[in-house]
Amino acid sequence: MLVLSTALPIRSQNAGLCVSRGQGKHPSRRIDSYELIFVREGTLHMEEEGKPFVIGAGQSLLLFPNRTHSGTAPYPPGLSYYWIHFTLQTERPPISHAVLRIPQLATVARPDHLVTLFHRFLEDQESASLDQTAADLMLLLMLAEVVAPPTRSAEAETAAAVLANRAEAFVRTHFHLD
Repeated sequence: MLVLSTALPIRSQNAGLCVSRGQGKHPSRRIDSYELIFVREGTLHMEEEGKPFVIGAGQSLLLFPNRTHSGTAPYPPGLSYYWIHFTLQTERPPISHAVLRIPQLATVARPDHLVTLFHRFLEDQESASLDQTAADLMLLLMLAEVVAPPTRSAEAETAAAVLANRAEAFVRTHFHLD
C-alpha cells in the first residue's frame, strides 16, 4: 500500500462564472481570502488598493486578502470571467523543490486548460460531489496553469496537433507489431 499525505498549502473555497449582460460593475470590497480571476472573454477593469488592472481574455488576476478591490468601469457586454477564492494553510508542510511563483497579472499560455479545470470545479461544486482534497488539488492545478510557460507554438494546442501527437506516440510504442 502506498500512503501519501494530502496536506496541501492551499484551501479552496467557492468558485463561479460571471457572464455580463453589460450592466453593473464589480463591487468594492475587502475579503479575507485570495481571489483568482480568469477572463474568458472581454475585458475586466479592476483595481486593488488603488492599483489599476486591465485584464483581457486569456489573462488572470490574483487579488490578495485584506486589500480593498473594486471594478473601475462597468461590465461590458460579452464579458465573462471565472473566479475562485482560496486561503493558505496556516500549518504549511515543508517547502519542497517545486515552488509556484504566481504573478499578480499574467497571460495564461493554455487558457483552454484553465477553462477545463474551472468547468470541472464548478460542475462538481454544483452537484455537491466536490470533496475538499479534490477541490484543493484542482485549485493547485489552476495556479500551475497560470504560471505555465508558453507552448512551442499556438499550433501545438489545436485538436489536429493533439491527434497527430497521439498517432505519433502510438507508432513509436507499437512499431514492432504488424
